[in-house]
Amino acid sequence: MKTLSSVPSSIALDNGSYTVAPGVTNIIKDAFLINRNIKKIVLPPNLASIEKGYPTTVNGIGNLAEFEVAGGGTTNFHTIDGVLFEDDALVVYPQGKKDEEYQVPDGITKIDNYGIATNSHVTSIDLNEVVTIAEAALSLIQS
Repeated sequence: MKTLSSVPSSIALDNGSYTVAPGVTNIIKDAFLINRNIKKIVLPPNLASIEKGYPTTVNGIGNLAEFEVAGGGTTNFHTIDGVLFEDDALVVYPQGKKDEEYQVPDGITKIDNYGIATNSHVTSIDLNEVVTIAEAALSLIQS
């Protein structure tokens, strides 16, 4: 199995954590959409792509508070404080992350579509070195 298409709502979670199988290299849009109970997603070490757009692959999970990327692979994805990045782009700020203030880390110059979306906890964002903001990158933020 190289492509993750869907995570069933009935799948057993380890304290709210879901680990994507190590052989998965691609995750399609909506893969996690029906599972609203996931609090943490551990991504595989050789992940090559996450399909982007609306609804985003993982931003529809209201309880999701953090990402982690398994070590030892070749993926361009990485995390900083539970936020998912690909190279120099912020991919997803988790919807359930409870920080009120967020500063985009040094070296991050882009925010992808819906990168920071539907998080009702964030009240302040310091874009730091960001020079490119994709369409709807800061969409649907509620205060």
